[in-house]
Amino acid sequence: MELAALAVCILAAAAIGYLARSAGLCIVRAVVAALERQPLMLLALLVAGFWVHLAAFAGGDDSLHLIAYPPHWRFVVGGLLFGIGAAANGGCAVGTISRGFAGDLGMIATASGWLIGAAVVAGSFSAAPLAAQPVDIPPAAAMLAGSALIALAALVRWRYPAAWPLWRAVCAVGLLSLVLFLFEPNWDPSACIMRAANWLAGAAAPPSLLQVAVFASLGAGVLACALGKGQFKIIVPSPAAAAVHLVAGILMGVGLALALGGNDTQLLLRLPTLSASALLAVAGMGIGIWLWLLVKGQLAGHSAAG
Repeated sequence: MELAALAVCILAAAAIGYLARSAGLCIVRAVVAALERQPLMLLALLVAGFWVHLAAFAGGDDSLHLIAYPPHWRFVVGGLLFGIGAAANGGCAVGTISRGFAGDLGMIATASGWLIGAAVVAGSFSAAPLAAQPVDIPPAAAMLAGSALIALAALVRWRYPAAWPLWRAVCAVGLLSLVLFLFEPNWDPSACIMRAANWLAGAAAPPSLLQVAVFASLGAGVLACALGKGQFKIIVPSPAAAAVHLVAGILMGVGLALALGGNDTQLLLRLPTLSASALLAVAGMGIGIWLWLLVKGQLAGHSAAG
């Protein structure tokens, strides 16, 4: 990759990290808000990935690498486990990065759990029966998706001005993820985690330099936001809290490995294909979050850190 392209990817990833921290983007928070009859954050996250359809105009069919998998039980189970783990952790994949790079050391246990859980699945569960199929985006569909996103953003700006800053941030994340997608289709943190887990299990090469650079840049963006807003604070978890984060991380790791991607992958790269597997995974995540909150009695007044 040329140096200029690498610089673009690093800057785009850092901007995503900054925006995610600034807006508090997290699917756990979004599901909780939706259950409390404030669905706009969840809706924004569900449509954020559809900006990738504009890649049909940015570089033609050769630049597109969207894939879809056939429906399978593993997407439901994986999504469910990921959702339960994310709710127990108090943050999804993006939320964990946002908290960790802002000083919450408990997220180190969560990230360790990701690798453990995903490596266990990588070492014992074959994905061979699930052949990925390339997804073509017809120009007409790309135009329709882009027009709908713009119209929806205008509606939110006009009808729900209080929600506009959040919606604007999510739209920006979607557009920035499109930029990254054009250079590296597997730029998302979940892809980096799965690659690292497969490597630890002896089943794949280590993450690419670009994947590592993007992951680090996401964290740098979070750190810049936390420092700029005076939100950086070292939090040392108790042993019990660290154990909870580790177990939650393992559940998330198993879930993302089974579903072939965490919430970042599913929302930004799989859901735009409208494939049954992505719909099952996202639905499973939402149900898993809901079940955990229901069991813990945290549906009312719950506030997950993003």
